[in-house]
Amino acid sequence: MVQKDLINRGSKALLRGMLVSLQQELPSVVSQWEVNDILQGSRVLQDQWISLLTMIKDKGEKACGIMLRVLKDLDYYLYEDLGL
Repeated sequence: MVQKDLINRGSKALLRGMLVSLQQELPSVVSQWEVNDILQGSRVLQDQWISLLTMIKDKGEKACGIMLRVLKDLDYYLYEDLGL
């Protein structure tokens, strides 16, 4: 349910901020190629969110934890509202 809510409520600015932050992590969670793939793969914002969340989920628990921390840093109120 959290994934669906994030897909429906996540803004374009939040998506871009998450991509930048995840790329700046050491080591980076997403590469520039992956960022381009997410942003250019679809023009529909919800599809971009689905691509990001699927990619992070496939990378494992550590990547998921980093993504949640980044979400909390970028949009604390959405993070809290999602019950995370």
